[in-house]
Amino acid sequence: MKIYAAILAGGQGLRCSVGDIPKQFLMLGSRPVVRWSVDVFASCAEVEGIVIACPENEIPRMKSLTDDCGKKLSVIAGGHTRQVSSRKAVNSISCNDDDIIVIHDAARPFVTAEMILKCAAKAAETGAAGTYIPAADTIAEISDFSVKYIPPRENIYYTQTPQAFKARLIKSSHDFAQAQGGENATDDVSLVIAAGRQVSVTEGSPMNIKITSRFDYDAALQAALRLDGTRDA
Repeated sequence: MKIYAAILAGGQGLRCSVGDIPKQFLMLGSRPVVRWSVDVFASCAEVEGIVIACPENEIPRMKSLTDDCGKKLSVIAGGHTRQVSSRKAVNSISCNDDDIIVIHDAARPFVTAEMILKCAAKAAETGAAGTYIPAADTIAEISDFSVKYIPPRENIYYTQTPQAFKARLIKSSHDFAQAQGGENATDDVSLVIAAGRQVSVTEGSPMNIKITSRFDYDAALQAALRLDGTRDA
C-alpha cells in the first residue's frame, strides 16, 4: 500500500480581501499559504507523491513555488468547483485500488504529519476516514429567517481536512456523483456517504484552521509568525 496526496488549491480567495492575490499564494510568515501544507506532506516519508490542483492560469506560479519541495510533485488544472478539482486530482493519480489518497485543502496551512498519517491509517483499515473536532458552539438550522431545529451539540462536529480514502473508493464515489449531475460538494466525505459507504473519524485540531476570510488570514498570519522556524521551509 502506498499513500498519495491531493492538495486542492483552486480557490480565488476573494473573501480574504488582500488585493487580487489568490489566498493560496498569500504570504504567511516566510512562505506562501500553499507551501505550509505542501512542506508537511513532503516531510512524510510514507507519502509517495503529491498532486496540486490549482487554476490553470496559475500553474506556472504554483510550479515555481513548489518544485523544490523534495517530493515527486505534479501540478494540474483544477475545475470550477472544489468537487471538480478533487475529481481531477484523484483521477490524475496512477495507483493501485487499495492505495490511499489523502485529500487536503491548501487553505488549511497548519495540518500536521500526525493528522495526515492517522487519517491515512484509518482509511487503510476501513476504506474512508475524515478529520473532525467537536463543535464548540450550538448549531441551529434556520429557514425563512426562523429557527427550525437545534441538534444536540454532543453529536455535532466541525469538518476538517485531511480526508483519506482507498483509491478505488474515492474514484468510484466521484464517478457516482458525476453521474448524478452534482458538482458542488464541499468535501469528499459527502461523496462517499452519498455512494452508500461509511466513513470513519479521526481527531483534528482547533489549530487546523481554514483560511476563508480576512479575519482567518490575519489569525493565521499571527500563528505562522509564532510557528516560523519550527518547520523546514
